[in-house]
Amino acid sequence: MNKISPPLLFFCFICCFLFFTISDVSADNTDIYERGDTLSFGVTLLQNGTYGDPVPNQKIQFYDETENTLLGFSITDETGYACIEWTIPYTHSLGPTLLNATFRGNQSEYLYPSVQFYFFELYSSTTANIEANASIYVPDDFMQLDVSVFDDSGFTLGDVNVSVFFEDTILDTSTTNQNGSTSFRIKCELDVFSLGDNQLLITVHDDSNRFYSSSSSLYTFEIHKLETQFHSNYSEIIHASLNDSSSFHFQLASFDSPIAGVPITILIDYEVYEIQQTNESGFIDFFLEFDESFELFNHSLAIVFDGNSRYNTVTTKHSIILSSPLAVISTNSSYILNELVSINVTVSDIFNRTLYDLNVVIHDLSLDIFHYPIDSLSNISAAFRFEIVGKKGLRKFAILIQNQFVNQSVSYIATIWSRPTITLINSSIDGYAFPRQVIHFEFTIINETHPLSHCVLYVLLESSVLMSIYTTVNGLASFDITCPSETGKYQYVIQYDGNETRYETPVCFIYSINICEQVPLTVLLIDRFTSCPLQQIHLDFSLIGLNGVAAENMGFTYEWLNISHSVVSNSDGYLHIVIPMPNTSGCYILKYEIEENSRFLNKTGIVAICISHDEILASQGIGLPGIFITSSISTLIVCIPFFRRKYLLS
Repeated sequence: MNKISPPLLFFCFICCFLFFTISDVSADNTDIYERGDTLSFGVTLLQNGTYGDPVPNQKIQFYDETENTLLGFSITDETGYACIEWTIPYTHSLGPTLLNATFRGNQSEYLYPSVQFYFFELYSSTTANIEANASIYVPDDFMQLDVSVFDDSGFTLGDVNVSVFFEDTILDTSTTNQNGSTSFRIKCELDVFSLGDNQLLITVHDDSNRFYSSSSSLYTFEIHKLETQFHSNYSEIIHASLNDSSSFHFQLASFDSPIAGVPITILIDYEVYEIQQTNESGFIDFFLEFDESFELFNHSLAIVFDGNSRYNTVTTKHSIILSSPLAVISTNSSYILNELVSINVTVSDIFNRTLYDLNVVIHDLSLDIFHYPIDSLSNISAAFRFEIVGKKGLRKFAILIQNQFVNQSVSYIATIWSRPTITLINSSIDGYAFPRQVIHFEFTIINETHPLSHCVLYVLLESSVLMSIYTTVNGLASFDITCPSETGKYQYVIQYDGNETRYETPVCFIYSINICEQVPLTVLLIDRFTSCPLQQIHLDFSLIGLNGVAAENMGFTYEWLNISHSVVSNSDGYLHIVIPMPNTSGCYILKYEIEENSRFLNKTGIVAICISHDEILASQGIGLPGIFITSSISTLIVCIPFFRRKYLLS
């Protein structure tokens, strides 16, 4: 169709003759208009040719020669221009149409009549009425479009070509029937269309033989995949037991319609367990055996449909909580009162596998005290270390096992014992003795700060019982033993066998004795006396063997202020030495050496002797009284002038 803007028809008039011009319209380029269009139809009246002067104030008449109808008239303006606006009626016949503009002339102004013609083709507009079977489609569905074509008067048009375009691609072309209708069946393929909004262009082609114009209409539709869901009777959390099995059934459907023949992936703990095809009812069925490959407690189950060109993807997730009878093993159930106890608790499942990451607590039910683990070791569930307090005897404890999946308690009875204490309070030796020497011992046995009276203590040597002794009311036991005749190291054991009735544990005390012919010595400074007038220091020593025997006739050589002297101990092991007073105060060292004999070993050592400043002054004859008197006299001499002056002034 070649449709142009409303024409201006210029008719040029001259005196005595006419020169006409029209729009440049060739036979090959005919103007086309539709009924209902408005034309601006105008002319210019000129004299003396095309480039002559305009003729104003002249009447121009406009005619539709095709319909033989006067369209109207207009008076030329100062430029010689006259124009009318004509809306083409819908009752006008279609096809070639001829218009003219006529000037009847004007004798008074000597203007000759003139006429000009304008030719165009008149078409009818067309419209398409589109009806579709839906506005939202699923991939691979067929779209049914029914198109009816009408002219500008509302009459249907038969034998008209109609095409359907998507973007720049023609999808189908059809011709309307005698009722002006045609249908299209278009498959919604994702190779052509896209998910979401899509737009078709419905084009009615023009018919130049019957003078019908072309027209286009848009049809918008959507393509969406179908939503899917799994149907089952399972809750989000599924409970099962180890060493058991369960069967599972899931149905895949879309809007309650089962989906058959599609693959479903089964994931256990995010790993593919199996892939199944849905049956004709959309079901999959599978079987799980919870054997040793499954750990206790939480597992994930996911049923996944990855979707296809028609259906959306969908996943259903469940948690499988596996339970099992728990075996709880505690390392001991016998504890000592007021002592730290170490308890290792091991929790295992039905397959005897140790369980970790558990909250294990020991509850002392008698005292309502909770004990918590100090560590989780690699081979046990929990390690405890705590002090046993309260009363001895039989007490009830509970082991509490908890996490987000289990809450279990195991009770047990523990025996709480008290441990007596055997203490050596007196011994006649200090770890050494002569062969066949008689030794005296005194022991006490106490339990929970109370002495154990009238209990039996056994004295053992090399696992042999030497004697048994009953304690006094104060828990005291004293006895003498005769050492073996053979030299060597011996261990004596003082043993208490305990008392189950009073929940007292057995206890023993081990004392080691070295039996030898020569024993080490102990040197004790038992007294020190300073003789200031004589400027001497008196020292008394006691020489005793570690077996408690006094060392008599032992040569004692000492060195003091670089001067050496020797003395001999008496029968009681005592010796007395006198050393000179040094000239200055300070700490001095007395070195000594004791010669060995047949019974005692030699010994060397030192004694630190500290001399004070007062002792030095006292030994030099001054002492504290002298210092006091001297100071008093000096003060009195200083004060005499003062008192004398005060007396004279008064």
